[in-house]
Amino acid sequence: MRKFKHGKLGLVAFIFILISFFGKIVLYPCKSSPVITVPKYIWKLCNMDILGRVDWVGVSEKYFGFNQGKIIVLILNFVIAYLIVSLILKLYKKWI
Repeated sequence: MRKFKHGKLGLVAFIFILISFFGKIVLYPCKSSPVITVPKYIWKLCNMDILGRVDWVGVSEKYFGFNQGKIIVLILNFVIAYLIVSLILKLYKKWI
């Protein structure tokens, strides 16, 4: 069982990278505005792909309304990856 613990962490890291680079699910709230002197932010939902994302020039996005909201998104992506792997392993153990 000890050897599989490292395999579980590897699966979590793999799923985390997949979610963070290719996650096209619109899940997290963010504020968006054009980069001007007096911006007017509009709330919308943004994608999960925080690492693979190319920032648009002239558009400012604040995840969860914070300047450091990208850190929260990375933590939530890791939690989601951990939950996915835990669910898969639980179902695997149940069926075998």
